Amino acid sequence: MNEPDPGAGPAGTPEPRKPPEPAGPGVPAEPVLALRAVHKSFGAVRALRGVSLELFPGEAHALAGENGAGKSTLIKILAGVHRPDAGELLLDGRPVVFHGPADARHAGIAVIHQEPTLFPDLSVSAVPRRTSS
Repeated sequence: MNEPDPGAGPAGTPEPRKPPEPAGPGVPAEPVLALRAVHKSFGAVRALRGVSLELFPGEAHALAGENGAGKSTLIKILAGVHRPDAGELLLDGRPVVFHGPADARHAGIAVIHQEPTLFPDLSVSAVPRRTSS
């Protein structure tokens, strides 16, 4: 008989993660960017079903999955290319609707698309990093 996951909530649903403590003065404890219960379909193909994601300041994330898992669709929603069929996108805790990529760029969201052939001689350590001013 399967035992419920001790870290799971009611009916085996995962407990929501707690946001990290603020890293210091002026660093918010709320997500800078969040998706809440986002759904997106293309005809009969359900690309995203109830996806939630929180991005906090100072975090680094990787998005991995099989072909057809919805990775590109999720990024395109964040970048304003697609609009979700349901759910919401929050920027600094406030709901936002991007009507196109320019709206996302104006809000400070940029997407760097994977294209390994552009810089075949660079290692990961040679990737430029953003520095605060």
